Amino acid sequence: MSPSIGPIPSAMTFPRRLQPLFHRPSLSPILHARFPRPTPSPFTTSALRPAARKPKSKAPVLEKPDAFRPPSHGARLPRRRPDATRYGPSLTEAEAQTQKTKQYPRMMPPEGSFLHWFLSDRSIHVWISMVRIQLSILTLAR
Repeated sequence: MSPSIGPIPSAMTFPRRLQPLFHRPSLSPILHARFPRPTPSPFTTSALRPAARKPKSKAPVLEKPDAFRPPSHGARLPRRRPDATRYGPSLTEAEAQTQKTKQYPRMMPPEGSFLHWFLSDRSIHVWISMVRIQLSILTLAR
C-alpha cells in the first residue's frame, strides 16, 4: 500500500509574492475598499464607456495627388553602395602594379595564369556540374 501524502496544501501556504495576482484571495477586497469605482451619473455622458458613445464624424478624406511621387528613401529601394573608398593619397602606378602581383593566402591566382582561367571559366563549371548531376541520378537509379 502506498503511503498517504495528506491534504494538498492550500494557496495560502505559498508566499504572497509567488502567487499570481488573480489567485490572491485577500487582495481584491482591499483594492475595492481603497479605490472604489465612480458610479456613473445618469446626467453626465463622460461616465459612459467609449463603445456606448455616439461615433464622431467620419474620417477625413485626403485629396487625390496630382502625380505619383515615389519615396526617396523607401524601405525596398536598393542601396547604392559607393565604390571602394580609399583613404589617403592615391596609389602611384608602380604601387598599383605591385599590388596586382601580391599573393596572400586564399587569394585567387593572378590573371593570365591557367589556374585563374580554370577557376573563373563558366563553361567548365557548367560541364562539371552537369557531369555530377548525371552521376548522382545514375547512382540513385540503381
